[in-house]
Amino acid sequence: MLIYVIIQSLEESAESLRDRCLKFYKGCHKYTEGLGEAYDGDIAFASSLETFGGGHNDPISVAFGGPVMTKFTIALREIGTYKEVLRSQVEHILNDRLLQFVEIDLHEVKDTHKHFDKASLLYDQAREKYLSLKKGTKADIVTVLEDELHSARSSFEQTRFNLVTALSNIEAKKRFEFLEAVSGTMDAHLRYFKQGYELLHQMEPYIHQVRLYPLLNALFMYFSSCVAYRLL
Repeated sequence: MLIYVIIQSLEESAESLRDRCLKFYKGCHKYTEGLGEAYDGDIAFASSLETFGGGHNDPISVAFGGPVMTKFTIALREIGTYKEVLRSQVEHILNDRLLQFVEIDLHEVKDTHKHFDKASLLYDQAREKYLSLKKGTKADIVTVLEDELHSARSSFEQTRFNLVTALSNIEAKKRFEFLEAVSGTMDAHLRYFKQGYELLHQMEPYIHQVRLYPLLNALFMYFSSCVAYRLL
C-alpha cells in the first residue's frame, strides 16, 4: 500500500536526520564549552589586571598608573559577561533544541513505530481468526471474534495515525525549526559583538587619552632635562 511506502520513506529520512543532528550537536556542544572556557579566561585576565593595578592606596601602583587601569578591568569583566550570555543563548537556542529533537521527537517515532508494529500484528491475527471461521460456527463465537477484530482494527488505525503524526512532526521541524535555531544563534552573535563594540567605542576617547600619558611624560622629562642642563 502507498501509505506504507510513505511511512518507510519518512522513517528513513528521520533516521538519516538523526545522525546529522548528533554530529551537529557534538560540534555545538564543543563550541559552547569553548565559549565557557573563553569566559573563564576573560575573567582570569581581568582579575590578574585588577591585582596588578592595585589601588589608590598603593604607592607602587599609583606610580605606574594602576588606578587608571580600573576602567579597563571593568570593561574586560563586562565583555566576559557578554560572552557568558552568548554561551547561554547558543546552548538554549541551538544545543537544547537539537538534543530535544534527538532524544524526544525522534525517540517518539521509534516508540510509536513499536506500538504500530504490535497493533499491526494483533490486527493480522484477529483478521486471520475471523476469516478462518467455518460455516456453522456458533453465533456467540462469531460475535466475540468480530469484537476482537473491530478492537484490533481500531487500535491499528490509531497507532498508524500516531506514527504518521510523529513523522509529520519531524518533517515540519526539519523545514522550519533548524533554520530558526541557526538564525537565532547568529542573531545572538550579532548582539554579542555589537555590545562589545559599543562598550569599547564609548571607551575609545579614554583609551586614546591614556595612550598619550607616556608621550606626555617623555616630553615632560625631556623639557625637565633641558631646564636642568641650562641651570648648570
